[in-house]
Amino acid sequence: MINSIIKNKKGESFIDITIYILVITIAITLIINVVPILIVKININEMNEKIVRYVETTGRTDTAEINNYINKLKDKYNLDVSVSFSKNGKINLNEEFEVYVSATKEFKLLLNITHTFEIKSVRVGRSEVFFKW
Repeated sequence: MINSIIKNKKGESFIDITIYILVITIAITLIINVVPILIVKININEMNEKIVRYVETTGRTDTAEINNYINKLKDKYNLDVSVSFSKNGKINLNEEFEVYVSATKEFKLLLNITHTFEIKSVRVGRSEVFFKW
């Protein structure tokens, strides 16, 4: 198809090629700006899964250990996120809890137009620890 456009001697191929180049550059620009947002979403989901698993095995959400673990994950993924839990304190055997992780990311368009997205992740887990009351 492109060979036939280039071989065309009527002068219309110049306009076609400029339009193709314009469309390709806009597509590449959008891909370059959207991919980092998708990467942040994937990292937030992965971070949330690890936090849920940690809480499942310890059965607690209010210790300094979980805060240290969250800070290590923030450093590892280089994200500034907020983490909250549906239950605080001890979570007994087979009780459900939810972990909410959210972050904000800016999406830049052409002409320095920016839009801020809030990216969220929610996971449900069940405690694997039995506490005697």
